[in-house]
Amino acid sequence: RLVITFQDYRHPDLPPLTLAARRAMRGILDRAHRVTAVSRFLARTIARDFPLAANKLVVIPNGTDIPPAAKASPPPGLDSYILTVGRSAPYKGLDLLLFGYAKAVEKGCTAGLVACGTDGCGHLRELAGKLGIGGRVTFKGVVSPGKISRLMRGCLFYATTPRWESFGMAALEAMAAGKAVLAAKTGGLPEFSMNGRNAVLVTPKNVKSISSGILRLWSDGRLREALGRKAAATALHYSWKKIAAEYLKSAYS
Repeated sequence: RLVITFQDYRHPDLPPLTLAARRAMRGILDRAHRVTAVSRFLARTIARDFPLAANKLVVIPNGTDIPPAAKASPPPGLDSYILTVGRSAPYKGLDLLLFGYAKAVEKGCTAGLVACGTDGCGHLRELAGKLGIGGRVTFKGVVSPGKISRLMRGCLFYATTPRWESFGMAALEAMAAGKAVLAAKTGGLPEFSMNGRNAVLVTPKNVKSISSGILRLWSDGRLREALGRKAAATALHYSWKKIAAEYLKSAYS
């Protein structure tokens, strides 16, 4: 049996789908016994382009397992920090987070911002400088999974403000670390991050909304703790063991 699994589709970093590529994709999907997508958002996108595959589509999310780790010390010069993880590609929206963070700083936020995985982020460093927050933002570059885990456990909360997101692995990993998450209501993110329950959701591409969300989580420790507890409980439903069992049951039935 042939099972086609989509981790992403029509990604902004990929070239447009050519007619030849669409024909090839249709031929593969026609032969498939089952088609899986990591989010309902992604499944809808696939179904719009390939309606005949809709009855084969099953949503099976990604999973997470973060081993226990000691609480990390804040980076030098920072008493507390907000964490974000992701490439410097425009669709990840780190520029939007910087704009929102700068406005939050203007209104009194004293937490720093630590950005990991932002390889080739010279333009973002320049933007941070122009916004007057260059000394408050720490660009860590690409770091090991172990260091990411420790940074997640040491942060005040996790933030992600993408323009596009097929699922949102890092946000789920932050939840598994027991952290409140600030997330744009984009793509697959709101399928497991629920506003006021385990996360604070903000309007996509809206700097004012992002700033307000940052200030809310920064200023309210009880809210961070409450959301973090519920976030950890949510992540338990996404363990790789459970996701693997769901894949075997749904994809091969």
